[in-house]
Amino acid sequence: MTPSAVSSSSCFKTFSTSMRTLADETVEAQHVSERSDVIIEADENFRAFIDSGEPIIVDFYADWCGPCKQLGPLLEKHTLKHNGAFKLIKVNVDNQPQIAEAFRVQDIPHVLFIMDKQLVDQFKGAIPADHVEKTLENFANVARNRAANQSGQSNEEQPPQVDADSPEYLISIAGQLMAKGELEEASKVYSQVVEKAVDKEMPDYAAKGLAGLLTISIAQYKMDAAKSIISRLNKDHGELIKTDKEIVAAISLYECYKEAGEQVVKAIHEGKTINEIQGNKERVLYLYLTGQQKEALEAGIALLKKSDTKNEGRTALVHILNCLENQEANKKLVSDTRKRMASLLF
Repeated sequence: MTPSAVSSSSCFKTFSTSMRTLADETVEAQHVSERSDVIIEADENFRAFIDSGEPIIVDFYADWCGPCKQLGPLLEKHTLKHNGAFKLIKVNVDNQPQIAEAFRVQDIPHVLFIMDKQLVDQFKGAIPADHVEKTLENFANVARNRAANQSGQSNEEQPPQVDADSPEYLISIAGQLMAKGELEEASKVYSQVVEKAVDKEMPDYAAKGLAGLLTISIAQYKMDAAKSIISRLNKDHGELIKTDKEIVAAISLYECYKEAGEQVVKAIHEGKTINEIQGNKERVLYLYLTGQQKEALEAGIALLKKSDTKNEGRTALVHILNCLENQEANKKLVSDTRKRMASLLF
């Protein structure tokens, strides 16, 4: 899967160039709506597609979205090409906002790959056509192998296996392990992603693998390891640190832990309560880092209102907002909090 770390401008140019080759295939696209393996508009039966456990690809799009208009025909073309290996379900986020919200879709196009009721892969934004083709091919192969195993076919009759050494495939496996909470196994796979990506000169995937390792290090409170990974990202992937939302979010979270200090990190790791935390700023950051987002913001605002704790409140809130602003769903919350801060500081 092509990482979102690829800059949108260069990615869009590559994608547009590749799409020119589809000009002579418009007739094929016109017949998409006649095929049962392409559902043009999801309806109230959407949940039934998920519950069936069958392989499906969900394309979240909007009529006004330029990249969506280019990606859609490409997805439809390769769905037809794989002839029933999976279904393509197209969800218009304007017409079906409840479905988009349920899957936390914030940016479009956003494509999910689901099998056996599990999210196995995804990509967002303008993606180069060759990567779209490769990803759908991998998914189709996995789907066919699944069907063959269920029907009891012999190994000779099964389609070729997915390239288990490809960074694209490994990154999806690591994501699945992360979702299951199997951090140690996910860490091993992310390390393989970095190794394979470096060997194959695929820097975007190397950065994606490092971002995964960074997230795991933070989750395991291994701050020295996290610091080392950030140093490597700075050295080898400096531009992506500014553009890749996942990397930016992970680094912001690391900075939040760093500001909170060893006392808070240790307290969270050992399951201690806020009453055992020393320091006003530290208590605010403890609240945020333990998932109490609104409480943390209100506690920070309360510190701002007092002259003797104003600096601590400002420092804590700045770090929290740096984490939150990387999430589309929190834009209004971040904006409102910044306005409240400004009214108290100036």
